[in-house]
Amino acid sequence: MKRLRRVIYTPTNLNQNLLHRLQNNDTTLIRIIFSCRNLGNTGVTTLMRSLEGNTFLSALDLSSNRIETAGALSIASLLIYQGRSNCCNSIMSAITNKPTTISSSRGIRTLILGDNNLHDDGVNAIAYALETNQLLE
Repeated sequence: MKRLRRVIYTPTNLNQNLLHRLQNNDTTLIRIIFSCRNLGNTGVTTLMRSLEGNTFLSALDLSSNRIETAGALSIASLLIYQGRSNCCNSIMSAITNKPTTISSSRGIRTLILGDNNLHDDGVNAIAYALETNQLLE
C-alpha cells in the first residue's frame, strides 16, 4: 500500500490545479507558503473561498502579498467559518459520543500575515475572528 506524503508546498502562483486540490481537501497539502506572490485582495479572496471545506491545511503563509482590508475580511470570514465548523463538530461529538469526520484539531492553525497593508478595519476583523476560532496557535 502506497503511503501519501505530506509536503510543504510553495506554489509560484495561484492556479486552478492548486485551488481544485484545496477545495477537494487534498491530504498532502498541509502547509502552503504564499509569501511575496502579490496575491492582493482578489487573490486572497479566491484562496479563502477554496479553503472553506479544507480540514488538512494547517499552516498558511500569506506574508508580503499586498493584502488590504478587503482581503483581511476574507481571511476573517474563513477563520470564523472554520471556528464555527469545528465548534459544531465538537458539540456533535459530545452529544453522540462518536467522533466526527472533521477533527477539532484540523484547519488552519498557523497563519502568517506579516508585511501586508491590513489597515485598522482588517486587523479588527481578524482579531474578532480569532476570538471565535481557537485553532490558531
